Amino acid sequence: MTRLGLREEKRFCRILFVDNGIGYSDEMLRQLNGRKSRQPVQNIRGLGIVSRIVQAHGGQTVFGNGAQGGSFCEMRFRKRSKKVSYRDNTSLQHYTID
Repeated sequence: MTRLGLREEKRFCRILFVDNGIGYSDEMLRQLNGRKSRQPVQNIRGLGIVSRIVQAHGGQTVFGNGAQGGSFCEMRFRKRSKKVSYRDNTSLQHYTID
């Protein structure tokens, strides 16, 4: 099972993906979280691409294992506030990410 969570904080928006699978190996976590590793792990290429896309938009990623198993990927973006007005004179607080 995979769950998706969205959390808005004062200055950040967080997107969290959590699953109940087998989790990441220590070597995978070293590579995914940007640390030097002893050997390349091939089956995480897609997650590395996700991380680079998030970074290109000014965000950060954190990968980890859950306390009771499974794994997670958290994406964190700084938000900017922008007031948007519409033709009917209503307005909404609209957030964009850097």
